[in-house]
Amino acid sequence: MQIASRQYSPLVVAGLLFFIPALILVLADFNYSDPAAAARDQNLHHLPAIIAFSQHPGKPITNDFSPNIPGYYVLFGVVRHWITSSVVGLRLVNLLLTAGLVCTLALALLPGCPPVLTVFLAGPFLFSDSVFVRGIWLNTDNPAWWAILVLVLMALHGRTGTLLACTAAGLAAVAAVSIRQNHVWVIPFMLFAAFLGSGQRPRIERAAFVRAFAMAAAMLPALGIVAWFVFKWHGLVTPRFQRVHQGFSLSSVPMTFTLIAVFGAFYATTIRCVIRDRWMRDRAGFVRYIKLGLAVGVVAAVSAHTNYVPWFRDHGIWLIARSTPVYFGRSLMIALLAMVGGVAASVFLLVSASRDRWVLSAALIAFLIAQSMHDAEFERYYEPFVLILLALATSRVVSANSGKSPVSWPTIAGPAVLTLLQTIFTIWRLATPA
Repeated sequence: MQIASRQYSPLVVAGLLFFIPALILVLADFNYSDPAAAARDQNLHHLPAIIAFSQHPGKPITNDFSPNIPGYYVLFGVVRHWITSSVVGLRLVNLLLTAGLVCTLALALLPGCPPVLTVFLAGPFLFSDSVFVRGIWLNTDNPAWWAILVLVLMALHGRTGTLLACTAAGLAAVAAVSIRQNHVWVIPFMLFAAFLGSGQRPRIERAAFVRAFAMAAAMLPALGIVAWFVFKWHGLVTPRFQRVHQGFSLSSVPMTFTLIAVFGAFYATTIRCVIRDRWMRDRAGFVRYIKLGLAVGVVAAVSAHTNYVPWFRDHGIWLIARSTPVYFGRSLMIALLAMVGGVAASVFLLVSASRDRWVLSAALIAFLIAQSMHDAEFERYYEPFVLILLALATSRVVSANSGKSPVSWPTIAGPAVLTLLQTIFTIWRLATPA
């Protein structure tokens, strides 16, 4: 049974389903006491930093409140100093930044994708506990993800060769690293995207090097900001947090592939016809990708300890993993899911266009390398990124194969169910005190 394609904007639906409840929670000054939640981060770290910056706007920039470069605190300190000192008012500004993130994702999914499907492709991201609650309370996550999303979209659309594109990319990179320095991965990622240009694969040619050189110049301010703070701190994070956050850990690799397995299963239902046709058309090539994905998944599964650890690993998949068998520091559940995630990632890349395959692979690799440079393993550090990549990859496959993926209830069922599950989990987190 086909679903009628109604002429309404997915932004309207997103507003009704996402912004109205979020706005109510902000205006009601809703708070809760879950020790791992955004409200606690706001009250212990982010709000004190904003107040400090607003009271001393001319003071040299430093940060003793969180591990991050204080770009978020400078921005909100200016807002508090010149516009409003109300916590509710500041939270409204933060919600508006989240609105920009949500609307950008919805608009990116819409071309070639029916509106009703767009809503459900974006839904798991919109109602993720790692996104929704971070938009309600003062937290650095969503503004940084907005900058990341803009850069990934520029790379996917090949908009990296002009002066305007380089300038926009440079500003977005500055925004990303000034809020969370672990997003420094966008610098090499954008250099690769510029080298790739609008071609289907990288080519060793003069124009590619010219584009990469121009993008490198645009990335210098972002790189300079990170380098200055690393030199000032004598480390990758602020001195106060170096003993806790600074270090090297590969646990983000198996966890990221685990999330690809869990979330990818729901998104794959939307492009099942494309996957089936690719299997029927080139089984040998399909099997090669499966073997490669499985090999990557096996490496991810054994690359790091994935046993439950209080505080750092106390959310989402970690909560399930703590009740499963552990061998040699590796959760059996996460190890198996990481292997499935490697296969799932290879399937999504296989059915994507050649250029999308290069861009998405480069983004994932650069992201995982950067995530390994610290040993804080909160799921919210990588869940939004996985959901962004899966939503973009699925929508672009649908757009390129619209005749093979008719909009029917089975097509939207997977993302719709995942949206419901994400919403239920987020409500449970909001309603459960410490």
